[in-house]
Amino acid sequence: MPEMDGIETLHAMKEMPDNLSAGKPCIALTANAISGVKKMYLNEGFDDYLSKPVNPSKLEEMIIKYLPEEYLEEAPENLSENDQASADFMAKLKETEGIDAKSALKNCATAELLISTIKQYYSTIDEKALELQQYFEAEDWKNYEIKVHALKSTSRLIGATALSKLAEHLEECAGNNKIDEIQNEHKILIDSYLNFKHILKPLAEENPDQADKSEISQTDLLDAINQMIVYADAFDLDGLDEVMNKLSSVKLPLDFSQKFSKIQKSIENVDFKELRLLLSEWSNKE
Repeated sequence: MPEMDGIETLHAMKEMPDNLSAGKPCIALTANAISGVKKMYLNEGFDDYLSKPVNPSKLEEMIIKYLPEEYLEEAPENLSENDQASADFMAKLKETEGIDAKSALKNCATAELLISTIKQYYSTIDEKALELQQYFEAEDWKNYEIKVHALKSTSRLIGATALSKLAEHLEECAGNNKIDEIQNEHKILIDSYLNFKHILKPLAEENPDQADKSEISQTDLLDAINQMIVYADAFDLDGLDEVMNKLSSVKLPLDFSQKFSKIQKSIENVDFKELRLLLSEWSNKE
């Protein structure tokens, strides 16, 4: 991490007198997989250890191991109503250029999570590419390394294997001060990354026929916004998803539809601060 590593962070957390997570399990997640490293992390005070890249089944086992029993419930045996949509999505993904659908599904464990991950990845391409470009132009190789590391991980997650490997190579170049190689290959990375806007567009953008949707009234929209504010204050993601699904099924006013994608993104990022700001702006407007 930029300032403190994981071990230093854990020690600092344990010394915090007002730590709301005191006594809760802390799991070391690291790419360091050499012999004896698990014992080292346990000796430093971690409760357990996971190595990267994360295996979804092992992650699930770890969560079940440490989550209180009252928070666990059996998955429903009945097929969800989204199964056909997920199957259709996976069929399209298998035909998508530059994506290893099998690896992507393995990385995300479920088709539902993979769909959400791809949509999130797609929605931030412009933003993340601009950050990388700015650090490149500023010759800020420390932050460049951090951002290209993130791109490596997220690209691998959705099955964009070639892009992930290129990002990994440039991460290593930044870490080893191989600036000439970065300057030679940075444009290739950015062009490849931006190309995924076109590759993923058919998967990530939904274009339902607006003519078949009924238009929501201003009163009902405001009620929905106020309900979301209550859910946001309670950190209730299920409630937020329920309202968002209802809003997705109706025709929204043009000015709100432009904000709707930002609200959706903040929920996907579990960014309640940004979500409250967006909701309050609209609520106050009304």
